[in-house]
Amino acid sequence: MTNAASGAWSVGPTRRQRAKQPASESSCDFFGIVTATYGLAYLYCQRGDVAQAIRLLERGMTLCREREFSVWLPQHTGYLGYAYARAGRIDEGLALLDRALEIYDATRAWPFRALLTGT
Repeated sequence: MTNAASGAWSVGPTRRQRAKQPASESSCDFFGIVTATYGLAYLYCQRGDVAQAIRLLERGMTLCREREFSVWLPQHTGYLGYAYARAGRIDEGLALLDRALEIYDATRAWPFRALLTGT
């Protein structure tokens, strides 16, 4: 049984709300927000709320680019491509998946290689 199906999804609404709120420049853990947006987007996709996942992933991608978090950029890009495809935006989704692989090749974000390449 998945965490979402077992009710574990309801744990941590405060953290979930913080991840969805705009960050203040002076007092923010941007890397933590990028990490949280990816995790929450994954959960939203698993629950079928693809629109919410897309919003989080787009925000995460923006932060990755602005803050130069190259280790997270291919994951956000690739999963956003997946979310777009699930939302019926197939061409955009495939383009982002291709872009994620290009970013991976350029950055070598090794911890997440299997997510993009299946190896």
